[in-house]
Amino acid sequence: MNLPDRINGPRIHLRVAHNLAPQAFFDLVMASKKEIIAFLPWAEKYASVTDAAASIARFKTLWDEGTAFTYAIYNHDNVLVGVVDWRPKKDWWGTIGYWLGTPYTGRGYMAAAVDTMVTDFFKRGIHRAVIQCDTRNQPSAAVAKRAGFTYEGHLRQDRQNEDGSFHDSLQFSRLATDPYPNGE
Repeated sequence: MNLPDRINGPRIHLRVAHNLAPQAFFDLVMASKKEIIAFLPWAEKYASVTDAAASIARFKTLWDEGTAFTYAIYNHDNVLVGVVDWRPKKDWWGTIGYWLGTPYTGRGYMAAAVDTMVTDFFKRGIHRAVIQCDTRNQPSAAVAKRAGFTYEGHLRQDRQNEDGSFHDSLQFSRLATDPYPNGE
């Protein structure tokens, strides 16, 4: 699938994350670290702009390999608010991961970003998009629902943390044949 460098939505726009400014990405991680660390352990290790630059380089490597396509999310004031990624599993389906900067939560940006991404990808031939989130991460589950995803089930102990503990996940999906949440 040939993906665009930019996807415009009614509330946000997505741009390839491998063009991010390291300082802006680092600042967003640091402003959000306390809240995201429970679900994204990589954030605990962030200590400098060099860490952000390494993440951005990794976004580019994974994009070039075709294993993950990460977009930076910007609001219409052109402020970086988070990231969303697509990880293809087959030619016709994949999973979505995301995190939103703490200063921007509660404004609908992430649901708009997820909806914008999948709506564009469905037009490019993708049939199924899946979101899995930790059962403790209710804001992430709420994003899936607001973006028009259907709850599929509770997956028991399907995630293992670095400390060896296991956690359950919730799974949601949206199909190209589902009605769009905005009624189109």
